[in-house]
Order: sequence, then structure tokens, then C-alpha cells
Amino acid sequence: MFERTIKRGDVIELAGIEGMVLSIGLRSSIVRTRAGHEIIIPNGELIQGHVDNLSFHDTNLRLDVEIGVSYSSDPHEVRQILLDAAAAHSGILSVPAPEVLLMGYGDSSVDFELRVWITNAWLVPRIRSDLLFVCWD
Repeated sequence: MFERTIKRGDVIELAGIEGMVLSIGLRSSIVRTRAGHEIIIPNGELIQGHVDNLSFHDTNLRLDVEIGVSYSSDPHEVRQILLDAAAAHSGILSVPAPEVLLMGYGDSSVDFELRVWITNAWLVPRIRSDLLFVCWD
């Protein structure tokens, strides 16, 4: 805690709980989940446990969105649609540039992954949803 590896406002994940650090006290810290629950975590768990700090040195975060399409789809057209969806979203950075990877051939779909960079880890669910809606359309 004295090393400042976790600070107020950081988005962290600890033992399957993801949330924003609201406060750090002498014995415990308060983390607010996306669902609005405030969880009191003993500082010992933050020191001894595996903590994934999504906003430690850099608030930029890569977001991977998996998308499966029909085998009748043109993969080059799918790639362009995904890149256009990323370019149109104000929450996605242009540098590093979004990229689309063909990940494999599933039982009933051709599987792609859209990789984008965002500046706010708290917005991951919203941006993922926005991209999926745009791709559906």
C-alpha cells in the first residue's frame, strides 16, 4: 500500500471482483463494483493476493471483442465492417490502430476478434456492447 500500486480511482480485479477503488484506509479499502455494491476489502488481501490493476501506470487498455459470423459471410467484408465500427466509436483510440484477427473456424461460425484500445477501463462493458450492436446492424 505504501508503494502506491493501488490508488483511489483505480479499476482493479481481485478474486473475481472487479471495481473502482473508492478509498484506502489503514486496515481496509472500499471498492465499488459495476453493479454499485461497495465491498470492504482488508488491505492484507490487497497486499498478499493477486490484484490486476487495469489503470496503474496507463489508463489505456486493450479490449478484445469476439465475433462469430456465418460461413456464407465474406471474411474481407466482415473485417471492414469491424474496422468501420471501431473507427466510428468515440471511445476508441485511433493509435494504436484497431485490428481484426481471424481466430478460427468453429462448428457453426467463422470466428473473428476485434482488438481496440480504449482510455477508460470502467467503460469496457459499454464499449463492448456498442461494438456488438453496430456489428449486428
